[in-house]
Amino acid sequence: EARVLEETNRTLESKARLLEETGCALEETRSVMEEKGRQLRRELEVAAAASEELREQVQLLESTHEETLLGHGETLARFQGESEAAQEALGQELRDLAVAKQDEEQQYKD
Repeated sequence: EARVLEETNRTLESKARLLEETGCALEETRSVMEEKGRQLRRELEVAAAASEELREQVQLLESTHEETLLGHGETLARFQGESEAAQEALGQELRDLAVAKQDEEQQYKD
């Protein structure tokens, strides 16, 4: 019976060490995921600022050239198409970054 208790004690100690190692690994993973989350937030902020800057540039172009572009509908359409394409690209990048962030957060939760 003493041998069984001793073996049980060794098994429990081994499991305790394993749990402690697992806890350390989880803490390290959490730390990495938090840093990635911070990095993604910074990237989202940069992308949002770039998108806002592009919107301001488009507004400036539209107001500055409104009178001269009245007779040049084709040129105006081209500028608008380019700005819409750029805004769509930035919007897609923001959506992709948000999805990546959600994926990483889900992986962290898992």
